Amino acid sequence: MTDGGSEVIVNFSILIPVDVPGTTSSVLGDISYSLCASVTAEDGIARHVSRQVEIFHSFISDDPGMRIYARTFPDSRLNTTLMLYQPTTDSKSDCVFSGRLLIQGTVAESTGRPSEVNYAIIRQLKWCVEETVQLLDIKSGTSKETCKKTQVRKLCEGIRKGGWRLEDKAVSIDGRPQPKAEISFGFSIKRASAPANDVALSCFKRTPCDSCKYCISDNTHDTERFAITVNHHLNLELIVGIDTLSRTTGALVARRKAQNVFGAVYPLKITCADSTPPEFCPDIWLPAYNDVPNAPPAYVVP
Repeated sequence: MTDGGSEVIVNFSILIPVDVPGTTSSVLGDISYSLCASVTAEDGIARHVSRQVEIFHSFISDDPGMRIYARTFPDSRLNTTLMLYQPTTDSKSDCVFSGRLLIQGTVAESTGRPSEVNYAIIRQLKWCVEETVQLLDIKSGTSKETCKKTQVRKLCEGIRKGGWRLEDKAVSIDGRPQPKAEISFGFSIKRASAPANDVALSCFKRTPCDSCKYCISDNTHDTERFAITVNHHLNLELIVGIDTLSRTTGALVARRKAQNVFGAVYPLKITCADSTPPEFCPDIWLPAYNDVPNAPPAYVVP
């Protein structure tokens, strides 16, 4: 602010609730914010200024890029563990992911033939990343919302082919070694595809802050309002065949032509924001959680 040719700096702060929707740009609409400030000088003239700001949500942890997901499948002994890693990138780079898929429960006894063993062989691994954007109508005074429009688009896809064999390294299950198969893969979401930032529905159902007198609920007076939600998912498909081997010699006895398909869906967190600034990353991490000891607390008796 300029006062009589001299510049006057007015410091102020504003509380931004942590659960507000983040800035995003999607095929069904945008979410944007502006910071507006006004001040009245001694001459009685009010001066106003506004500036666009971006709000992003970020998780800070020891290993923010690693996510582990476990999946089981109905009527099958097969189970998987996905270790997905996303290194931090800036807003000008592609979103790159690398994953390791561990498959267990791939060995089963051959029914009626104790001398044979059935092995599940992974023929193919398919993946695709989808972005789902929904335009919702939220009625005031109710907890229900109506979906006005849904837009789903595929951001990337890929496939790996080959018969992945079981590793000799095994973990013990029910006292017996359980072989496992491991598949490494990677994919990237091009920045040119302009993925939207994730926005959860809970951000639009927030209540006013008790600690902030300026915070007013968005649905206090409006009878209806619209909300945009954005979600990303990784879809994996395993194409599995069955090989029957001799228990004693390990020779191939039979190979079934029929193949089974096992599908699983995993959540992805995508943001176009730059990496977390260094000033927001603490040098000393908080201590790990310790469970309550069995000993009773020591009370101070006056």
